[in-house]
Amino acid sequence: MKKNIKLLFTACSILGLNSLELCASSLVDEIKDVTETTSLITSPVGNQKKSNVYSDAHTPHFPPLVRFEEDGLVVINNRFEGHQSTILNMNMLSYSLIRSITEQDDLGKAINQSRRDSLIEKFSEDGWTITILGGKSGFNATHEDISGFIAYHAQENLIAVIFHGSANDHDWETNLDFIKIKASQANLTMEGEIHRGFALKYASIKPELERELNKIFEAMPENERKNTQIIVSGHSHGGSIASLATTDLAEDLLKKLFPTFDNPKHNRLFGYFISAPSVGDTRFKAWSDTVVGKENIISHVARHDVVASALPGRTIQYLLQKVPVFGKALSKKIAGYEQTGTLALEKKEDVLHRVKELSQEYHNADASVLEKMKYAFYETVCPLHFGSNKENNHEYIFDSRTVGKNLSRSVSQGENYNHKKSALKKNGSLLDFVLFSLFEKLD
Repeated sequence: MKKNIKLLFTACSILGLNSLELCASSLVDEIKDVTETTSLITSPVGNQKKSNVYSDAHTPHFPPLVRFEEDGLVVINNRFEGHQSTILNMNMLSYSLIRSITEQDDLGKAINQSRRDSLIEKFSEDGWTITILGGKSGFNATHEDISGFIAYHAQENLIAVIFHGSANDHDWETNLDFIKIKASQANLTMEGEIHRGFALKYASIKPELERELNKIFEAMPENERKNTQIIVSGHSHGGSIASLATTDLAEDLLKKLFPTFDNPKHNRLFGYFISAPSVGDTRFKAWSDTVVGKENIISHVARHDVVASALPGRTIQYLLQKVPVFGKALSKKIAGYEQTGTLALEKKEDVLHRVKELSQEYHNADASVLEKMKYAFYETVCPLHFGSNKENNHEYIFDSRTVGKNLSRSVSQGENYNHKKSALKKNGSLLDFVLFSLFEKLD
């Protein structure tokens, strides 16, 4: 198998990223050797089969992802807490799947192939069946991509939809295409304006996502369909795609399958976005929090993570509007992004402490100023994006071990941050509020 995978890597390098779907199909055949019970399938988009419609009468009421008690106590859904580590490791797998094909360095390919195989084998042993999701990335979503996968656990009645973060140049083209557009311009039925690059990429994924989910529900015994919950997740770029997917599932896809689907009422769909930039404006945020339920979404970030705060928010929008001539038009096009759901905010020192325990820091007294600056980047900026602090990025772009598992505490810290921001907006000076909004999570 290893010999065949190496030949596949060489073929993919020669063919280039535009032949990613062909390479992925070959990869599927090779990965099946890892375990007989794992299904990894890259399906062509093809003609969309009409979704079945299932009865959802007597759907049970599940607890929300986050619940706030009267005494201020934050309660995280027990079922999600039990699977958080699995979801985090699935995010690691999403990177290894794509990088085992697109990585240019032989060592990087070998590392990601080994991690991919070990994770697939572990998930298979635990009872998960995995199906690859295709899609397109890059400017105007023109390059074939393995966007992520769907994992289904029949005994747990649980589906996980996972999207990978930035793994190649085409993903960065998607990231940088941050002009806001109406969702309808990407053939999506969402309210508000959203990030153009993320919208076009998700629109390319949606037909296959709908088809594969329909296959899973179609194969289920009828009495299990209404008891099945879905967790949608991704890290960084993948978390932004997951945000659109979660909102679209709640308002469109799942309502096609279940006519009376009402997520704020039944809490069947959760969104867990890790270090993810925001994807939409105030109107999109309000709509997403309404159709999914604010308590059914967690945006998990480390304080001072510059990537999660990269897209200009409402404060930048306000400041741009003051710029003569072109300020208002520019602010409307590129600023005003807002985070959806419930904020889980980790302290910088907590994350860096976990990273220090995982791997040795750089200590080169003779390093040049430029080298020291580079080391500082890998020791602070990367870990705060829940990544490795090693310069060799083959190790971990995303490292699940750096993410805090005490979500109740992180959500409480997020609530404290939001309360302080609201108090400053109401009672503080404009300067204090602007400085807090711009630098509190970044300085």
